[in-house]
Amino acid sequence: MDKRKLNVLYVVLGIIGFILFNYPVVHLLIGKIWFGLPAILIYFLVLAIVISIAGFIITQINEE
Repeated sequence: MDKRKLNVLYVVLGIIGFILFNYPVVHLLIGKIWFGLPAILIYFLVLAIVISIAGFIITQINEE
């Protein structure tokens, strides 16, 4: 799979994930505090790490 198709796939999956999954989670986390930090900040940090790891794994699989 070439890079352009892979980038389009990432964008589409990101939009679908944001709309279907993130909206209800964000709605639940608004105003909560975890470890002295806003819960939404921790959630987005963990989400960014998971997306980065998933992208790395997908690119490693596609290189083989």
